[in-house]
Amino acid sequence: MGYEQMSSSFDCLCGNGHIVAQWEEHDTYPSPNRHYTWSFQCPACAAEYEFYTYILGPYIVRKVDVKKHRAIVKNASIASGKLHQAAKKYEQQWVAYVLSLASKAAMHRITSSNVDMPDF
Repeated sequence: MGYEQMSSSFDCLCGNGHIVAQWEEHDTYPSPNRHYTWSFQCPACAAEYEFYTYILGPYIVRKVDVKKHRAIVKNASIASGKLHQAAKKYEQQWVAYVLSLASKAAMHRITSSNVDMPDF
């Protein structure tokens, strides 16, 4: 009993080389929990593309687009942190404003996501 190295080859994007997928498989019973390792066997595609995993994947993505996406994700994370800091700063004012409204219906209207925010 042991694991066996498996691989499969596909034509690459430019058609001049191959993309290789490698994984291990148990020799007695197969498992659906395979971990694939992908690689380019083509210098032209390896220079222009990479296997990029963000949420699902990996996907074949141009390296310049991966760089742009990573910058966008980093900037979004920074902006989200600033938003949370601002929310903490103004939370008590917001709670006081909502509780000062005349009815629960008015509170619901102001806290639903499809209304313009009031000026404080």
